[in-house]
Amino acid sequence: MRRYSIIALLFFISLTAAADAERAGQNLLLYGNSPAVAGSGGTGVTGSGIQYFGLNPAAASTIERPAMSLYYGGFGDYIDPSLTLLFPSSYGVFGGSMRMMRVDSDKGLSDGYRLRGGAAKQITDRLSLGASLDLLYGKAGGSCFYAGAGLGATYRTAYEKSFKKGFGFYRPALGISGTAGVPFGSHSANSDMSRATIGYSFGFYRDSLLAVSFRNDISAMHGYGSFPVSWGLESVFADAYSVRIGGSYPAAYTYGDLSCGLGARFDAQYFSATLDYALVHKRGSEFVHYLGVSAEFGELDRDPPIAIVRSNELYISPNHDGTQDYALITLDVSDRSRIKGWRFQILDPNGAVMKEFKAPTRDVEEDLSVKEFFRRIVSSRESIVVPDAVMWDGTDANGAVVSDGRYRYSFMTWDERDNY
Repeated sequence: MRRYSIIALLFFISLTAAADAERAGQNLLLYGNSPAVAGSGGTGVTGSGIQYFGLNPAAASTIERPAMSLYYGGFGDYIDPSLTLLFPSSYGVFGGSMRMMRVDSDKGLSDGYRLRGGAAKQITDRLSLGASLDLLYGKAGGSCFYAGAGLGATYRTAYEKSFKKGFGFYRPALGISGTAGVPFGSHSANSDMSRATIGYSFGFYRDSLLAVSFRNDISAMHGYGSFPVSWGLESVFADAYSVRIGGSYPAAYTYGDLSCGLGARFDAQYFSATLDYALVHKRGSEFVHYLGVSAEFGELDRDPPIAIVRSNELYISPNHDGTQDYALITLDVSDRSRIKGWRFQILDPNGAVMKEFKAPTRDVEEDLSVKEFFRRIVSSRESIVVPDAVMWDGTDANGAVVSDGRYRYSFMTWDERDNY
């Protein structure tokens, strides 16, 4: 009986090894070649930025300047380079990626060329959506193809709960992405890029120098029959240098059960660049390397909006006699970025707010109706309208005329980068 059990076990292992060899090229394309993702165990569905565009198209929504990334993986029995370009606009961020994969193997997908075109948009400060079109041409003993479409979303909260000595639960986020399509060709089983991923992340430690976060993703792939669970830890020092570690189980990607990586960010006036490296376990004592550089070009708006405020009256007497019954305060606001909000207040001699005028609250999810949600998807991002003038007739918030005294006004406006 023991002999038959050993034979069955060896047969199962041989079948698993054969399946792994058959899927090596396919898994390589599914795992991704961004060092930031690879170094964190393949996690990052909640991530933001060009590094995570291949995993979730919604990640591109935070891009504010034209961005480019170049990645290269391999240095062994395969090569895996890619190029990604993203361009922000008032309607969202648009771009695409091109990736080539070549594996030294006579089984499964040996050559692959994958294209992704996508768009992403911030619907609110917390919610981002993305969509993509995905194409693949490959060789696996014969030509094989894939055509599909993807959707993704991220939701980032502002919740923070501190415990002791820097530990806490900081800014949890949720992410989901999925690609569904049709593989076809003579060896279509090797070109199936359909996959669904859901995950979460949160920070659990931070101080003036260090911030540490945790990520956890679960995916469904291989005809939605494999469910690898991935985890990753990232430590960021001085908001510039990253150390990553991660892994996945079971080893549905053939490799990547353990990985680690480093990153460094450099900021200048007209560009910012990130260098990333990842070391990924393949099998036995074999490891593969990933290198990458990503950059954004152009000058970020770090200046607050320019505001000019003037009143046509220094004194008012709101007795409705037709003379100096009100003050007309003109507002002139300009900025390179989108104006996100404004507030005008009338203050009494003690600094208490007597009356307030402000922009409507547009970026709060509780006020987002279904109609408004879909309108924001297709509409351009426009500045909030700041009125040309505000009239004050000497009344408070309840409409009652205030007592005689010396009153001041305060005006604040801020842009989409929260410069104010």
